[in-house]
Amino acid sequence: MTMDMATDDPVADYIREQPAVVAATLSAARAELTSWSPTARGVVLVGSGSSMNAILATAPSFAAAGRGPVLARNPTAFIAEAATLAGWAGLAVILSQSGASRTTIAAAEAARAAGMAVLIVTGDGASPIAALGLPMVVMPIGAEPIGPKTKGFGASIAAMLAVAERLGAPLPGLPGLETALADAVEPARAAMERFATAVPALDFLMVAGQGRLLGIAVEGSLKVAEMAGIPAGGFDTEEALHGRFHGLTQNSAAIFLTADAAERAEAARAVAVLGSLGIQAGTIDAAGSPGLCPVPALPAPFQPLAAVIPLQWLAYHLARGRGIQPDQMRYPGLSQKLAIKTDQQP
Repeated sequence: MTMDMATDDPVADYIREQPAVVAATLSAARAELTSWSPTARGVVLVGSGSSMNAILATAPSFAAAGRGPVLARNPTAFIAEAATLAGWAGLAVILSQSGASRTTIAAAEAARAAGMAVLIVTGDGASPIAALGLPMVVMPIGAEPIGPKTKGFGASIAAMLAVAERLGAPLPGLPGLETALADAVEPARAAMERFATAVPALDFLMVAGQGRLLGIAVEGSLKVAEMAGIPAGGFDTEEALHGRFHGLTQNSAAIFLTADAAERAEAARAVAVLGSLGIQAGTIDAAGSPGLCPVPALPAPFQPLAAVIPLQWLAYHLARGRGIQPDQMRYPGLSQKLAIKTDQQP
């Protein structure tokens, strides 16, 4: 399967391409970073939308690099704080798959003006952000000219892990990463089709996770909103337990992402409580324990790559179940109307 194929079902194609794209991106980013040797301490990770979610999923690796404090900021917040942040943070890593987000481009310019070292991570080497002439990693994603990004999200995680590794956080050896992810794709598709069928009148989806999986919870909820047009929210698990259940109905559902025994026990209690209220709920365990969907047990840095696949398929099936094309968002042209992109992005 080629990375640039175009069919009548692009989202499904992109999800299936994701394992190969992840492996290619990890390899390419490592090669591109060979000559990049920043000495700065203090790191700010900047992005919005799916890019911010990839940042949340990889921030622990940046912290493990031992380069001092690590902060995640949306571009607008970073711009407002750039002068202050430059007082202790010497490096800004700017992530933008499209390379066309107006505020992300402005954030890169603000970081440079503040005297920070800057690294751009993008999927388009000819994009407006690439034209700034800053050090750059280009992710070999191939075509993904639709709004709800899937394979580009996986690539973003892979590229950011490579950057963190270059800063001093070695990745565990896993030569079978692509195979492990590829083997998870079809079981996830079937499992999440069953879950989508069980909630035909879904009015809200809660997705909860913590640590690296918080970014996946938020990303999963974003995909459901983008593809299926269903209200959804991603929460830190502890926050989800404090009052959020009162906003759920018998037509709502909740998914808890877990990665260790303590998280599994907490999620099991939550699922039991919601079940007693007639609310559909379940777990997806990134460490390979049984749940709604089989997920391969991978080392911690790679767990978000596996955990996101079921949520991408869930969004796809929820859209299909409502007669919606998953690649066609409910309100076309919002990026232009909201003036958040520099060109004709979805």
